[in-house]
Amino acid sequence: MDELPIVFDKDRSAGNILVAKLDGKEILVPLQSVMIKSDLRGCLSTTVYELGYINPTKESPLECTYTFPIEAESVMCDFEATIGDRKIVTKIEEKKKAEEKYDDAMASGNAAVLATRSSQRAETVIKLGNLNP
Repeated sequence: MDELPIVFDKDRSAGNILVAKLDGKEILVPLQSVMIKSDLRGCLSTTVYELGYINPTKESPLECTYTFPIEAESVMCDFEATIGDRKIVTKIEEKKKAEEKYDDAMASGNAAVLATRSSQRAETVIKLGNLNP
């Protein structure tokens, strides 16, 4: 296996960092592409981020964590992830039910997404499960 970059900064507040655990170590998942589009209408702004990542391993799917810094006054109203050929569109659900669905999908080997808003920090944590090589 190629040498993979190890995460050394535990403060992921810079965002755009996707990490995964491999052999007990956190590794960086390489960012392949970025597209940002904003639309301003009066005092409201809508911003779309498209970030492309690729699983750097050659042997197994990864469960990845993405930390997205978001101001307390901001709202994330939509999240989509494309994993392989599958597009996952999120919807808001009760936290426990969403966690159960994520765990079920992971256990079945299916791609999965779970987004939660941190109560301590101004960020959203997004877990992407079964990101194939």
